[in-house]
Amino acid sequence: GSGVVRRGTLLLSSGARVPVAVKLLDTGVDGGGGQPLNAHSRALAQEVHVLSRLDHPNVVRFYGGSLDPHSPFLVEELCEVSLHRVIHEKDSWGAPLHPYGLADVLRMLRDIAAGLAYLHPTVVHRDLKPGNVLLDSNGVAKISDFGLARFKQNTALATTEVDVGTAAYMSPEQFAPAAELKVSDRTDVFALGMTAWELVTRQRP
Repeated sequence: GSGVVRRGTLLLSSGARVPVAVKLLDTGVDGGGGQPLNAHSRALAQEVHVLSRLDHPNVVRFYGGSLDPHSPFLVEELCEVSLHRVIHEKDSWGAPLHPYGLADVLRMLRDIAAGLAYLHPTVVHRDLKPGNVLLDSNGVAKISDFGLARFKQNTALATTEVDVGTAAYMSPEQFAPAAELKVSDRTDVFALGMTAWELVTRQRP
């Protein structure tokens, strides 16, 4: 499956209109009903399950969505740019398109750490990386993409799944054989360290 993100406007019950990001997912499901959800659809369902229970300024806000197997979508807070783009985008001369200094680095890392501190009593993200951190129009960093996240009470911090992150940001325990695979808060803290290194050096790990 593949998907796209569209910009939209959501009318709130208060009458206010807010800009939103609408994630549209192509699940590959045809007209025949009853087909099992593919990996992307399962990740979308997991993201809804997690996001609907979260509320923090450093976690992307979730407004709603649909898990209809033929046209699933999520409606989330609109953020202008990913941290990955901030780090790596360059202009036609090869200079960074998004210049930032040490104070900006510390502020963004503080935002991400605050988001993790909020999550970790109940949730392990399992795929923290610059591509899964978004910045809003005020430069506030927000953790996003919870398709691989797990609630601690549901997993006992163990899993037999192998889709547990992006290799460059994965902690050593995430490379263990599936039968021995255990993740914890430290999994995300390791990924935060790799993200910090990338943010400071502008180099991919």
